Amino acid sequence: MEYLVSIIGRVVPSKRLGTDLPDELRQVYNFEVESPLQLIEVVMKLTKNIIDMQGMLVKDDPFSEDATVTLTTDRKWVPMHMIAYLSAKIERVNGESPIITPEGKMTTRTGKDVLLQ
Repeated sequence: MEYLVSIIGRVVPSKRLGTDLPDELRQVYNFEVESPLQLIEVVMKLTKNIIDMQGMLVKDDPFSEDATVTLTTDRKWVPMHMIAYLSAKIERVNGESPIITPEGKMTTRTGKDVLLQ
């Protein structure tokens, strides 16, 4: 099963003053897991990484094109003292997400070619 996992950091309102930070910061990931328990482990690992780093590295637009396709530098470091709390949003992905082969060709996980429109 494939899931879209968003780790959300709520910014402390008083820390937003004078910055261009939104109310919520998002780190967005796409994961394929075999069980709900494996999905919980993934979310806990992502959350622990933020706590261990003492902050979040977030893209200005978390839903923009992946950095593996286009080199982007639109990321911000937000230290933990500016984050009130963390939460997660998990959405199941319907259909097959394409992958990029080492040759640069887009296919599905089952090997079907993806037609660009």
